[in-house]
Amino acid sequence: MLHNHNTFQKIFTILGIMTVMLSSTITVFGVDDPENLDLVSAFGKLSPFSRVLFFAVVILIVLIILGLVLTVMYHRSRLKTAVAQAEAEVAERARVAESRLLSNMSHDMRSPLNGIIGFTRLARDEHNEKLLHEYLELISNSGKLMLDILNDTVDIS
Repeated sequence: MLHNHNTFQKIFTILGIMTVMLSSTITVFGVDDPENLDLVSAFGKLSPFSRVLFFAVVILIVLIILGLVLTVMYHRSRLKTAVAQAEAEVAERARVAESRLLSNMSHDMRSPLNGIIGFTRLARDEHNEKLLHEYLELISNSGKLMLDILNDTVDIS
């Protein structure tokens, strides 16, 4: 990837080569002071071979820059793909976690409700006062447990 140390080293090496090539091209023009370079008159003094060499250097520099741009675009595309895959994985994990939470919550809510319903039916038909008191205590405990579960659910959301 672009943040890789070796990639940066390669880019700086290429930039160094390009600088040397540009300096060589200016030397081919026979100009000692690059700031006073008159390309049109200097280019006219070149032999045909030197002109071809000059254009070859320019084309090579353009190709190197194009290669760097394409490399950056390629790595950017790969990075976007990796981010999209990571987002999809996170979304899938969230969906699975939500499904497990709802499954556990529904089980935890059904248990005290079944206790309330079951012991209410038993208490309705019970004539033994001690046993009736035990059933009512279990109904009360199941109701408190159900209230705790509902309060926890509201706190989570």
